[in-house]
Parts: sequence; structure tokens; C-alpha cells
Amino acid sequence: MTTSTIRDSCIEFFQKEEIKHYVKEILRPIVQIIYNEVYPYIWLICFYSVFLIFLTLANLGLLLWIRTLMVSTRVYTPSLPPSSMTLPPL
Repeated sequence: MTTSTIRDSCIEFFQKEEIKHYVKEILRPIVQIIYNEVYPYIWLICFYSVFLIFLTLANLGLLLWIRTLMVSTRVYTPSLPPSSMTLPPL
């Protein structure tokens, strides 16, 4: 038997509605067990992602606050470099 005939017979077999229903009924408990095992880890990943987003926003806020503080106390003044220190063209 060639692979194309095996494939065609499998496709023909699963085209029947009754077979589809039986396969779904057989797989339903297996999928439910897998879902119950993975469920806590899905929540952990969600909370971890939210935590990282807040941490990134907090870092951004701190960086902007430090930059504002440095500019207002004249520790760092953004300006253009003198003409003698210009970069060579690419």
C-alpha cells in the first residue's frame, strides 16, 4: 500500500460525522486532563508578564525622573557637540 492510498483512506475515514463525534468524545477527557495540569502554569505566565510590564514602566519612569533631575541641576546639559568634535561623514 502506498502512502497516498493510506492517506486517502484515513481522510475518507475521518470524513464521516459519526467517527468525528467518537474521536472528539475519546479525546475530550485527555484534553481536560492536560488542561488541568497546565492551568496553573498559564496563570503563572500571565502574572509574570504583567509583572514585567509594570517593572519596565517603573524603570522608564525612574529613568525619565533621573534625566529630568540631572538636567534641572545642570549635571548634564544636552547640547550639540562643538564643530571641532563633529563626526566624520559615513
